[in-house]
Amino acid sequence: MPEGPNHITVSLTLNGRAVTVQVPAMERLLDTLRYHLNLPGTKEGCAEGECGACTVELDGLPVCACLVPTFQAQGRDVHTIESIDPASLTPMLDSGATQCGACTPASS
Repeated sequence: MPEGPNHITVSLTLNGRAVTVQVPAMERLLDTLRYHLNLPGTKEGCAEGECGACTVELDGLPVCACLVPTFQAQGRDVHTIESIDPASLTPMLDSGATQCGACTPASS
């Protein structure tokens, strides 16, 4: 897809490796990760930045990828769930951590 008035080229570091991608000018980082870079671990939940399903790290800080235009990732460091060692999640999952809690029964 050639760069044109409706497309841009963005270069970033993704999960530790340099990546360059051409995307529609105002595409969300969420869509770029899922549909252009084949990283489906970043999910769309509410599309309003409330649920956290699309959280990624941008320069070490958590952001909602549904609210970030891809062009804002230019030259930056992005980490998705695919870059996390599953063993490091075990303590969090063992303690009952959930993503948004919408499907979690109430507890005292």
